[in-house]
Amino acid sequence: MADFFIGEIATRLGVSAKTIRHYESLGLLGTPRRTDAGYRVYGEDDEARLRFVLGAKALGLSLAEIKDIVGVWGAGERPCGQVSRLLDEKLVGLDRRIQELTRFRDELQAYKRQVDATGAAADVPCGHVDGVAQGRWVPPPAPEPTFFHQAGG
Repeated sequence: MADFFIGEIATRLGVSAKTIRHYESLGLLGTPRRTDAGYRVYGEDDEARLRFVLGAKALGLSLAEIKDIVGVWGAGERPCGQVSRLLDEKLVGLDRRIQELTRFRDELQAYKRQVDATGAAADVPCGHVDGVAQGRWVPPPAPEPTFFHQAGG
């Protein structure tokens, strides 16, 4: 069984040592063994757990969601059903976001065509921006954060 110092395992996985320490502080990893000098030592099981966490993040799961999944896994259960439900939720959110972005693009495109066709007054630097400033176009409200930027994620 191979042992790795934090820098070695970070390099192997393409993350920073700070990221690994952060995951450890959140309870996504168990407490690593320590050398007599106090250095963290990780084994193959730790590497597998980190790969799981990184894979779950790549699927769009937040760190809080991953922590719950890791808890289920740590209790000896398979978390596949839970992961599948979470991914279904992510897909619904993505579909909603795609619709919002498509609507925004269409509205922005129509507004730009209108301004391009009518031109701008000579006393304004840009008719596109002036139209918004004058209330001729109101951008939609800012969307809620995407699943990639949830709290804890």
